[in-house]
Amino acid sequence: MFFGEYYNKIDEKGRLRMPPKFKEELGSKYLITKGGSGCLFVFSQKTVENLEEKLSAIPLSDVEAQKPLRLLFSAGFMVEEDNQGRILIPPKLREFAGLKGEAAIIGAGTRVEIWDAEKWAKYNTCDDFDAMLGALSKFGV
Repeated sequence: MFFGEYYNKIDEKGRLRMPPKFKEELGSKYLITKGGSGCLFVFSQKTVENLEEKLSAIPLSDVEAQKPLRLLFSAGFMVEEDNQGRILIPPKLREFAGLKGEAAIIGAGTRVEIWDAEKWAKYNTCDDFDAMLGALSKFGV
C-alpha cells in the first residue's frame, strides 16, 4: 500500500521524479492516467493486471460501464524512468491535472496520486476529520 505525501518539481519538459518510497512497489513500468478531483492516478503493473482481470468480466454490452472505462484508459500512458530516474508526464495529462512547477505526490492506498501542489493544498483541508472518517464506515472500515 502507498502512504505519505511528497513534493517534487516538474521540469520544463514535464519530467518528474517519483519518491523512492513509491518506486519499490510501483516497479520500473507503471500506468499514469486521469484521476478523480483533477489529479492523476498512478497504478503499478500488478494493480493494472488485477484491474484487467476484474474489467474483463464487464460485458461489452454494458453501455453504462463503457464510457468511464474508455475515458480512463484512453487517457492512460505506460511510463518508465529515464537514466536519471525521471518519468515523463504527457502534456495532455499535465494539462488535465494543472501541473506546473511543484507536484504533490501522495500515497492513496492502492495507488499513487499526482496533484498540482497548490490544488492539493486546497483539497487537503478538513474542518471535521472525525466526520470524514465516519464516512468510511459504510465500507466496513
